[in-house]
Amino acid sequence: MNKFKTIMFFGLLLVLIVGSVDTAFSQKKKKVTKKEAAKVEEVKEALSVTKESSLIINRFVSDPELRTYLVVTDAEGVGVKIRIQIYDEDGRLKYDKYEVLNPFGKINIDPSLCVNNEKMNGSIRVFSEEGKIVGQYWQFYKKLELGYKNTAIAAADGKGFTKILCQHFVSDPSIETYIVVSNVEKDKPAVVNIKYYDNNGAIISIQRKVIQPNGSISAEPFKDTNVKTTGVAVVDSEMGIKITGEYWQCAPSENYQIALPMEGITRYRQ
Repeated sequence: MNKFKTIMFFGLLLVLIVGSVDTAFSQKKKKVTKKEAAKVEEVKEALSVTKESSLIINRFVSDPELRTYLVVTDAEGVGVKIRIQIYDEDGRLKYDKYEVLNPFGKINIDPSLCVNNEKMNGSIRVFSEEGKIVGQYWQFYKKLELGYKNTAIAAADGKGFTKILCQHFVSDPSIETYIVVSNVEKDKPAVVNIKYYDNNGAIISIQRKVIQPNGSISAEPFKDTNVKTTGVAVVDSEMGIKITGEYWQCAPSENYQIALPMEGITRYRQ
């Protein structure tokens, strides 16, 4: 009997020891897992920060009658150094300067002042080597009677596309319309084919144009088609050169002006 009690005692003791060791091991393992999970989250968060970002304002107008504003914002809260360049339509550099954005900070500058109020049309390019940026362009008329033309547009992604789509254009001599296309490339001209379709998808006109490096063009649908109509336009860049674009429309008789970004597309029928 005493022998049996002794065996039971040592057996119980062994169970308690093994259980304690297993519990300690499990707790230690659980702590390591939490640390590892935290480390993974840190790595994920670090990797999610955009390495580089660029924007294009396709149509910038410097004119004594206007007040213009370029807004650029740090979109990831990391604090970024940006480079702002302004080019005329022929791709000639008119302004080049660096600015620093605080985390979730922004700048709001008048690009007309940057080019010393020179009367010109062109494009604005903004670059960030680390951290995502977003931007807008605002354009106001100083004369109150022209206030209906005040407008704003979001900046295009500076990476660009080889094909862009204008969802709606108007070809009418009484309405001022522009399909604005910018060449993303710094050292290569872009040869683009602007294909105008009517509302039923029938081709109206194809116009081939050349855009200088860092340059832009403003195609006028009525001049290109010589037809009073509405429809869809596709701009196809040759040789894989990237482009971005906007559509502007102003109707003085109806007191409005709008500006809309053009969509990047990857496939369409020839």
